[in-house]
Amino acid sequence: VSTQSTGSLIQKSSNSEELISALNAIYNLNNIEISDQGSGMTSQQLQDNFLVIGTSSRKKEVDKAVELGASSPYLGEKGIGRLSAMRLGSTLKVVTKSEHDKVANILEIDWDSFNDPEKMISDINAEVTTSDNNEGIKKTGTRLIIGGLSEDWTQNRLDDLVNYDFARITDPFSGSLKRPRIVVYWNGERKTIPRMPKELLDSAHAVLKADYNIIDGNPICSYQITINDLGYDHPVEFKSGTLTKEDLFGIAGTSEDIHETAFTDVGPFKFEAYWFNRQRLATIESIGDREQVRKIQRRWSSLMLFRDGFRVFPYGDEGDDWLTLDRRAMSRSGYTLNKSQFVGRCVISRSENPFLLDQTNREGLRENQSSTAFISILQILIQEYLFNCMRSVDKQYKNQKVKIQKAETELDSLEKRTKSSLRVLKRNK
Repeated sequence: VSTQSTGSLIQKSSNSEELISALNAIYNLNNIEISDQGSGMTSQQLQDNFLVIGTSSRKKEVDKAVELGASSPYLGEKGIGRLSAMRLGSTLKVVTKSEHDKVANILEIDWDSFNDPEKMISDINAEVTTSDNNEGIKKTGTRLIIGGLSEDWTQNRLDDLVNYDFARITDPFSGSLKRPRIVVYWNGERKTIPRMPKELLDSAHAVLKADYNIIDGNPICSYQITINDLGYDHPVEFKSGTLTKEDLFGIAGTSEDIHETAFTDVGPFKFEAYWFNRQRLATIESIGDREQVRKIQRRWSSLMLFRDGFRVFPYGDEGDDWLTLDRRAMSRSGYTLNKSQFVGRCVISRSENPFLLDQTNREGLRENQSSTAFISILQILIQEYLFNCMRSVDKQYKNQKVKIQKAETELDSLEKRTKSSLRVLKRNK
């Protein structure tokens, strides 16, 4: 909607009532639209599933996929998305079309209608209708148009979401061709979603990568550690190893909350963490000067969790310390492996990690044996294996320069004494 057209509504107002009416009309022009090119919904699915909270339709299909070892057809299974839409605005229009439909199905809801204490739910109209066209949906998909917005949405607010949340909503470590495509517009203008620079990861001062697998019913975790730069002269150090079933059960032995079977039930996953000493960050040609590099590292600093390519919240948020790195860093000497120094991810899937389930409110994993074992493994990899490897490099190389300088001083002294002795021998010859 142009500024000129909204301005004309205000200019035509001749009294306070007309002005209020004009302002309300302008306010109602604001909306949030979310659309996808997914499978869409039939009229029956829209009526039976979307309008009913907590249906089992998705869960049944997800459980079937897990049983077959196939990819999960859905990210969610609770059916609470409509409640989120209700919090964003007072009206909702759902436009959807499946492969079985020739035209689009439409559902319009005015949430304010449910606030009338004189009305029964049956008195409120929420019927599915059909359009005489595709409503902008080419083949299949769904559009959600949310109006009567409950809060102000400024461009700055959207920019903050784009730069942080949308940049992380899908796995930024994956190549652009593998990531689900997400596009954000503000009044028709496309916003740029930041990418994670590979050059930043290449400049990490230490790297930890791990693969956790279940082989012949036994858990095994292989890891590789690379120490690039600890702030003094040393060669690049590599260390690899394997945590066997016995090693992992040793972790269980330190906690009453983990049974040995949890290390199998947790399922396979991948983990990678890039550690940065922020004081030693330097200019990277493709990013910018030192301050710009520090800014980019700060923007991406977090250890995130992704399921089937999409982020699991709140892991990796600024105030979240799900691996308790900060608490441990404060209680030990030497390298402080706190969360702000890391950029990293852990990758799981719904089908291969069936016991790592979201809480109902989507705020983290449910607390169970498998999630406890999962977090314990990641903590051990960082706080013990990576930390000890860095300490080992310290012991081997940190004081080497001092020893070399001392040897060079002794050699110079010996050379001077030798030359002096030779001069004395020549004089006495």
